[in-house]
Parts: sequence; structure tokens; C-alpha cells
Amino acid sequence: MLSVELMLTSVVMLIILAGMVGLAEERSKTAEITREAAEARIIAEKIAQSLEEVYAGGEGHSILVEMPPTIAGADYRVKVNFSGVFVDMNNRNGFSKCSAPRITGPLQPKIN
Repeated sequence: MLSVELMLTSVVMLIILAGMVGLAEERSKTAEITREAAEARIIAEKIAQSLEEVYAGGEGHSILVEMPPTIAGADYRVKVNFSGVFVDMNNRNGFSKCSAPRITGPLQPKIN
């Protein structure tokens, strides 16, 4: 009787332990994804701030933006458009709004 109770208790404990290990692994993956997304957002913020500084500096002002070659070992792509700066990587992205005015081509002269 004692051995049956011991086996039943052992099985229940193993099931609980397996569930806890799975939960811990899932939490670890979620933390890694969050860290990568935060790094992408930081890069987007840095680029947006640099664009605003260059615009505020006026004509002839330039700035060099240094970025890491990868985010957590993964390649990424930076896209800049009229709404802001996007950093895409592994189906995740970071975004930062840029308040610099829209840049357009040269104005066409008016002909009267």
C-alpha cells in the first residue's frame, strides 16, 4: 500500500515539476523577445533624434549615427519615412515618431 501511494505521489510531483519547467522556459523566451524589441525601439529613437538634430542644425549640418551590426545576433533593417523610423527584425519591430518636417524635392519655379 505504501509503495502505491509513493508512486502516485511521485507521478503527481513529476507532472507539477514538468509544468513548472515549461512555464519557466516560456517566461525566458518572452523576456528575450521583449529585450530584442526594446533594443529595436532604442535604435529607432536614436535615429529619430539624430534626424531632428540635423534638421534643427540647418543647411549643411550632418551627423553620424553609429548602430550595432546586429540585435541579439539577428540582422535588422531600418526604414525612415514621413511618419517616423521603423526598425524591422525577425517579425518584430520598433518605431519612433519623427517630428522633423517632411523632406521633398526642389521646388518648381512659377511661370507667369
